[in-house]
Amino acid sequence: MRRLKTSRWIQQFATTILVVGMPLFSFANELVDYQLDAFANKINASNRLRIEKVDVELKNHAEVKAEMTEFGPQYVLRVDPKALTSPELMVPAMTYVVQMAKGPALGYMLLELQYNAERGSKGAQAEIRMLELMYSTNPTSRQIVVGALGLYNLVPELEAQEDKIRSQYQDVVTLIKEAQAETKTRERKMQKKRVAEGVLNSLEAQEQKLNDLILRNDRKGVARMLEAYMPWEMMEPFEKATWKGWIEAIEFPDMKNSEVMVRGVDYSTDKVQRLRMADGSERLGFFSTVLTKNQGSYTRRLRSLSTNRVKNGETSFHATTLLTTQLSRHAGDPRASSFVSFTSAPEVAIGFVGRAQEQGKSGGGILAVRVDKRRMLPNMMSSYQQEIERLVPLIIFPDEVIAYRESAGITKMVMDSFVEEVRLKTGVTLQSRNEDSEKMFKKEGADSFKLLLEKNNGFGRSCSNVFM
Repeated sequence: MRRLKTSRWIQQFATTILVVGMPLFSFANELVDYQLDAFANKINASNRLRIEKVDVELKNHAEVKAEMTEFGPQYVLRVDPKALTSPELMVPAMTYVVQMAKGPALGYMLLELQYNAERGSKGAQAEIRMLELMYSTNPTSRQIVVGALGLYNLVPELEAQEDKIRSQYQDVVTLIKEAQAETKTRERKMQKKRVAEGVLNSLEAQEQKLNDLILRNDRKGVARMLEAYMPWEMMEPFEKATWKGWIEAIEFPDMKNSEVMVRGVDYSTDKVQRLRMADGSERLGFFSTVLTKNQGSYTRRLRSLSTNRVKNGETSFHATTLLTTQLSRHAGDPRASSFVSFTSAPEVAIGFVGRAQEQGKSGGGILAVRVDKRRMLPNMMSSYQQEIERLVPLIIFPDEVIAYRESAGITKMVMDSFVEEVRLKTGVTLQSRNEDSEKMFKKEGADSFKLLLEKNNGFGRSCSNVFM
């Protein structure tokens, strides 16, 4: 049996206590508790870490999982009694936490991975294993943990512990390759099935294309078309469940549970769909850039959804494809995205209006919409949280358009007039961003993501496979 070790400062503290006849490990544990609390406070600028002490023995004596709170993702560091008496056992898990807690985006990604892994995704399971392996052995983060626990005298033992974890690298690489092979097999089967059934060819041959259906507010027709083109066989559980909910909201919108938002339209990327009605009015529809940048009919362009989700959603270690990764990459470059960006802050929207290419001609405009909240997602993966970005998948129907104002230049006066027009039509006054609105946005984002996670019963998978 391995001899239990305590760090030098615990031993010194315990020795001092023994002079007055007090129990050794009781006070040693109290000091470890204190150090853990101090560590949590250091990490916990945004309620990102919670320490949970358990009475049962854990497989590796310390493990990490992510969970949702009202503030967003939170890491739970679970430690057992043995870890409290031998704090070096906590170092890998705590090092992992330091790496993961650098920003909320990784937390949302891990929550999606846990959701998928729990439902049998080999890719998600392999990605989690590699994240654990790489992040629990990061030397800079490990030094932070060693300092927090005062384990400087155990550096050789900790290096041996790290070597043991790294020795699993090839096994994890094998898991990733197996997941990739399984994905390719599913893709071949999907393509073979599509050719045999001929459904996509039939849809592309019909007179009414996707843009025609949208301009006619044919929600049922659009929903059926999206269902046919979605690469369901390739999707991970979280992504699949989310898209099913979005398509349901397309077909059966609930405008009593809706959000009013604005967008700066740029004609260099936004191709506005227009339909002149008999009464002289005009219907407008909008697409995400994955549908505007490709060639062929708008129906045929839906084939891009299969390749685009991989291009924008593949994870760092190439084990799986995530919706959260797609959201992150949209924030970095929306030019081939499946999402249309909106904001509740008018001054943010102004910054995205396209510039006129010729004098006197408009380069874009300001769009206001009212969309069912079920198919709107605050982009918590964005590094530009001040933009208060909300994403709508793929399309905007004419019946969602509140107002559109084209202009060669959107001034504050023009925007103020537009905001008033929106208020008169909806009763909603669009507000400039401030500290309260940004806090509300983060809360809204956490609530929306939590709701998506809970569509299927239960989620959460401990991340503790490779720590020892």
